[in-house]
Amino acid sequence: MQLYRQMLAIVGLLLLLVPGGITQAQPADLAITIQPESAPPGTEVTITGQGAPPNTSVQVLFAPFNDPAACRAGRGAESVAVVTTDADGTFSATHTAQRLSADQAGNTYLAQLSEGPVPRPNSNLECFTFGQQQDARYFPETNHTVSGEFLNYWQEQGGLAVFGYPLTDRLQEEGRDVQYFERQRFELHPENQPPYNILLGRLGAQLLERQGVDWRADREPTREPQCIWFDQTTQNVCNQGDGVGFRSYWSNNGLEFDGQPGTSYAESLALFGYPLTTAQVETNSSGDQVLTQWFERARFEWHPDNPAGSQVLLGRLGAELLQGGGEPQPQPEPPVFNQVQIYFIALGDAGQSGVEIGCNDSAVPVEVAIEPTTAPLTAALETLFSIDSREYGETGLYNAFYQSNIQLENATVENGLATINLSGDLQLGGACDNPRIEAQIEQTALQFPTVDEVDVFLNGQPLEDVLAGSA
Repeated sequence: MQLYRQMLAIVGLLLLLVPGGITQAQPADLAITIQPESAPPGTEVTITGQGAPPNTSVQVLFAPFNDPAACRAGRGAESVAVVTTDADGTFSATHTAQRLSADQAGNTYLAQLSEGPVPRPNSNLECFTFGQQQDARYFPETNHTVSGEFLNYWQEQGGLAVFGYPLTDRLQEEGRDVQYFERQRFELHPENQPPYNILLGRLGAQLLERQGVDWRADREPTREPQCIWFDQTTQNVCNQGDGVGFRSYWSNNGLEFDGQPGTSYAESLALFGYPLTTAQVETNSSGDQVLTQWFERARFEWHPDNPAGSQVLLGRLGAELLQGGGEPQPQPEPPVFNQVQIYFIALGDAGQSGVEIGCNDSAVPVEVAIEPTTAPLTAALETLFSIDSREYGETGLYNAFYQSNIQLENATVENGLATINLSGDLQLGGACDNPRIEAQIEQTALQFPTVDEVDVFLNGQPLEDVLAGSA
């Protein structure tokens, strides 16, 4: 008898999977609904059911279809989950609706009792179709969707040629929305004003660190003629031919921030970052020996045999980062801070009370309370720039920003580098205010253990250049 029952169960499952479609044995009280009914691939579909016996096992199934007219046939059903109904006969399950083939139009969903006489009744059939959200685009080449702010940014800042195809859907890293593309990682910073609400990952620096390369030790001691020299990393960026090569590519490409024709220094820097290595022959991910130079956010490769306009190619850093470490894993929530230090100047102190700086002064920390936040660097700098008095309270410490009107646009930390973008009007009280300005910002940033270096920009220009021009 037990063998007979097992055979009946097998027959019931086979009836469900036969090419002719799903056979409904009798009118059933079992009914399901799905939510949503149409969305891009990768959407989580919730299947909710009712009308089943209480505390009973129910199998939820799906069947891909290519033609929406074939949805109600439900051919080739596969299991989503086996769930137990509640005391009132309701149940629910979820399924991530992926596009399994290029011509797949959607999925049929249904439910069937897992126990009882064979053939068992099925629920009604519900159809989910792959559709485009108004602000979403599905890429069948990689089976991923880009939406919202990330899609707008991808379209406006270079699209496929600059970033490549998406390699993941939107996901969370360190409590922040990110999405990986062939050549980059988008990071959402809603606390920043556009265009700084989306920042690009320092994938070049990250991959070099993963390879054990200390780019800080790879320094060029002198400027090369006809090249761009970067004091921040002591590197040259040069052309490989007459008017063509790494220098021209860096200068002629960048993000669009100011709405002006051409590409500014700040726009190129935002896309590629500073050079980290000298140009040298390396083996790329395709196994080719090519002249290569690494930047904070990119890797330039020189392919002289390519047609004009394609001789400089960008490395697929996003793909390499994912291949090296697999799909990024969710990170623990960042700590919450309610107190930070901001730095002021002890004039003529000569390092007795803090960090010694130029003009025989010292940079001295002061503890301040802030609203609880997971972005303490931003909070510390905003507090610093909000103080408009020449001296801080009763401490007698000097504030070199007291005549200035400075706003923090954004502050990010990645791989030990804090990048701080400021805007506004900087007023100095003399030549000695130059090192004081730099020290107040840099020491405020360096208090955090995740910060090893600090780059500061004012109105898109390196702060040290602005200060040098005012000397």
